[in-house]
Amino acid sequence: MIICGGRRSGKTTKLIKYASENGLYIVCADKKRVKIIADQAKEMGVDLRYPICLSELPLRSRFIKKVCIDDVHDILERIIGVPVDVMTINDTDILKLGYEELGTK
Repeated sequence: MIICGGRRSGKTTKLIKYASENGLYIVCADKKRVKIIADQAKEMGVDLRYPICLSELPLRSRFIKKVCIDDVHDILERIIGVPVDVMTINDTDILKLGYEELGTK
């Protein structure tokens, strides 16, 4: 699933809730973002596994079977080492936030 929406539309809030409900870790591009997400989860009163920074990969735990990713665009650019200009995704797996209020899809 991909959670999509504009800035401040609730993407990260939805991701935190999903990760918490499913017992998953969130992978972030950097330690600053890890702290932001951990702090936001605490403010929300959500029990969240402490997020993982991209620099901590690859995951060596056999107990972590899958993860959530915050800001996939930032993650891809850090992995690849150059800016991502265009990417494709399967739209059947997209949760669009904020579009209902605008009356568009």
